[in-house]
Amino acid sequence: MSIKSNFISSLLVIVLVSLYGCGGGGGADNSDDFVIQPFQDQNAFEYFPIDSNATWVYSAENDASKDQSWWLEDAGNINGNQTYALTRDTGSKEYYVSNATGVYLAGLYLPSVPTTVGEFTANIKFDKLIPILTKEMIDESPAADRSYYTGGGKVDIKPNYGVNKLSFTASHQYIGDSSCESEECIDNFDTKRVYLNIDMTANVDGYSISLPLTFYAELAKGVGYTEFRQDYLTLYLSGLSGIEIQSGETSE
Repeated sequence: MSIKSNFISSLLVIVLVSLYGCGGGGGADNSDDFVIQPFQDQNAFEYFPIDSNATWVYSAENDASKDQSWWLEDAGNINGNQTYALTRDTGSKEYYVSNATGVYLAGLYLPSVPTTVGEFTANIKFDKLIPILTKEMIDESPAADRSYYTGGGKVDIKPNYGVNKLSFTASHQYIGDSSCESEECIDNFDTKRVYLNIDMTANVDGYSISLPLTFYAELAKGVGYTEFRQDYLTLYLSGLSGIEIQSGETSE
């Protein structure tokens, strides 16, 4: 089997493990030159606050070795939008836009994609935003309402493979009201629950590869993610610093 085909066959299996499956201690990050200075966005969506002082701590269900800490970094401008990287201590990043209308996914960064032919990084940026939770969903969408999105983008694979075109189809479901009732949660938050599935297809040196991403999540007003569930890993918000929690605040 050629080096290229070895790389392609390995990437599909490893890509999501790199993003979600590892706990603690990511290495050096070469995804972008992030601006290292304090920031706070008063116009951010109320279910996804933007504050560089904040650190979210998550406990993994039934496996403390996969506990994680998250924080925000200024990721600059992506396709005309001020974007922030929600950074995990695994080294992975998710690029978000949070504004008055909602919170949107703009891309992903995978710091370590081990394959049979070496280790790579993958920096994915979409050419259009994928909604996670919006004011319109909350105000107007019935529970379990499903929406579909299509678009393109680019994935930068280093070393050796460079920037490649990417296309995606996304299925999103606004599930509606929920609450964080796990004993791991630091508060019994009233939340909004969402589901997202993205099927990404990249063309790398003539090979077409599929990169799937699926997760359920709950978001609380003034807090952000309180629960994040992907495949076998479920994370509950067990600690939060830098943001004052309004205990008992409802999502209405």
